[in-house]
Amino acid sequence: MDAALEVNHWCHEKAVYRPSDIRTRSPLATVKTAFGRCGEESTFTVAALRAVGIPARQVYTPRWAHTDDNHAWVETWVDGKWYFLGACEPEPVLNMAWFNAPVARGMLMRAKVFGKYNGPEDIMKETTGYTEVNVTDNYTTTANVTILVVDKNDKPVEGALVEFKIYNYAEFFSVAKKVTEKEGTATLSGGKGDMLVWASKDGEFGFKKVTFGKKDTYKITLEDEAVVRGKIFDFDIIPPKKGLIPIDVTKEQKEENAKRLAEEDRIRQAYESTFYTAEKAADLAKRLSLDKDALTHIMLESRGNWKEIRQFLRDTPIKNRERAMALLNVISTKDLKDTEVPVLQDHLKYSINTKSELFTEYILNPRVANELLTPYKAFFQKNISKQEQQAYQNNPQKLFNWVKDNIKINPKMNPQRVAIMPKGVWKSRVA
Repeated sequence: MDAALEVNHWCHEKAVYRPSDIRTRSPLATVKTAFGRCGEESTFTVAALRAVGIPARQVYTPRWAHTDDNHAWVETWVDGKWYFLGACEPEPVLNMAWFNAPVARGMLMRAKVFGKYNGPEDIMKETTGYTEVNVTDNYTTTANVTILVVDKNDKPVEGALVEFKIYNYAEFFSVAKKVTEKEGTATLSGGKGDMLVWASKDGEFGFKKVTFGKKDTYKITLEDEAVVRGKIFDFDIIPPKKGLIPIDVTKEQKEENAKRLAEEDRIRQAYESTFYTAEKAADLAKRLSLDKDALTHIMLESRGNWKEIRQFLRDTPIKNRERAMALLNVISTKDLKDTEVPVLQDHLKYSINTKSELFTEYILNPRVANELLTPYKAFFQKNISKQEQQAYQNNPQKLFNWVKDNIKINPKMNPQRVAIMPKGVWKSRVA
């Protein structure tokens, strides 16, 4: 138990919470940046715990039921039991975090386990690579709800998609998806509050508000859209009642922990003091004949990655530095914090300038969606013949057809929809 707490103190020396975009940076990139959102902090802390031989897993609630937000944290296996902790937010004891009260009102918490899993938790989903388990009853009182899906003749429907939805951010958000069995049923365990359940198959659907802990089974009838078109439905959605996971901690433990947090803040701030300053950025701008304000923004945003950005600009010939700045301005602020020189050089050197107003955003820009940036333009220019390149430029539909005919889509092998590197797709012919 003490070892797990110590690892979390070390993690706090390296990073604190700050929101950012949807791409989850790597654990070492979080260390370099010195902050991360909850998904990044928990990824980092799980990696640190596992690195020293302590079993750990990330736990995630897709949406709270009582407030507009979500959260991710860590569970660690100590003395034959899972305990929770706030990642990079060390407390004096395990099972203590700022979210002790919110999690007691949670309706669904889940964790991923590599491979097949035969543990005590309810299995929510099985894929070729991992099993998703329901860990809600580690935190609050739960109840099972079974959904019976029937057709218009009251016959059970096998293979219907059943989505369990929590009202959050002014929408009904799917936190779990099940497929009905032969008997037309799908079951979920959740906290004792309300969800909207949506069932659908072959263009027909039905929905109903369900209350976990009130009834065991709810029946939903699949109907045509015309049956509900134009109707207004009024729901009172009630989250689980307030609760609090008890904490066994002394005043002395809290005081000692507060001292340690202050010292860890000083350690992290000492590292942050090595980041590029506005004064250094102004000097660099003068040396490289670049706009001072634009370069200052880039260098300050790069945080612990400033050496890579500075080296990239220094290595770029004077005639190409304005384009280099355009590249640094078009990528995200998160990209500035973890993109290395070879990646930037690839996209600067091998982006064909079409002299179009769309050049910077859609050709120079290396980003397609939310993937980690990688070098790929030199690779494609080498592996696609000049004749083919010209043919694709003259008629982009030909490239679209080539991809359609040659790249196999296999979602079963990538159930988390992690973006494969462009070079990897080319080599494997699978995506």
